[in-house]
Amino acid sequence: MTYVVYNPDTMKVYKKQTQDRMHYADEKTAKRMATRLKNERNLPDEKVKVATLEQFNTEDIEVPTTNILGDKGNVVMIRKSLKGSCCDPGTESYHCM
Repeated sequence: MTYVVYNPDTMKVYKKQTQDRMHYADEKTAKRMATRLKNERNLPDEKVKVATLEQFNTEDIEVPTTNILGDKGNVVMIRKSLKGSCCDPGTESYHCM
């Protein structure tokens, strides 16, 4: 199984700064990384969660966002993890690419 360490509010997947890897092969290693991240970044317990990749993908629900170009109320559904990123039509960086 593959495990990830993430923030349940923003769905951002954490990774150690010295590693490119964002997932872990076993739960024990993922929990150790979560503890290390909490201590290094002074994060509260509710901001770090460990889950399997399958659980993470089911939690990444679709949320509404408004396209900044076009009519007001032009609602588009995107995944929660993409909200605020360059893939969100509600941001300027989406339209500048």
